[in-house]
Amino acid sequence: MVGKVEKICRERMRILFKLASEELPRNPSRSRRYVELIKRISTKNRVRIPKDIKSFLCKQCNLPLIPLKTLKVRIKKRKYVIYRCLNCGACRRFQLMKG
Repeated sequence: MVGKVEKICRERMRILFKLASEELPRNPSRSRRYVELIKRISTKNRVRIPKDIKSFLCKQCNLPLIPLKTLKVRIKKRKYVIYRCLNCGACRRFQLMKG
């Protein structure tokens, strides 16, 4: 059962991610700050960042990864997907499902 604090934290993380994505074109530093707040909420309350948010955060530069704006997506040998941050060049790999 999900606790009350955990539920509030996840809701707040989703709101902050939405704000970070909207603010990125106008003010990247504010967007970076929102991502830092998401990470701080996660560590202070010991709540995992939801996977749908975590996979779209750059670990190096703390920017939200938005396709065609800050993210380049590539598929290699039909085995995995590569996300490359267009700001810092950081690379993340996600294995494709077998079957």
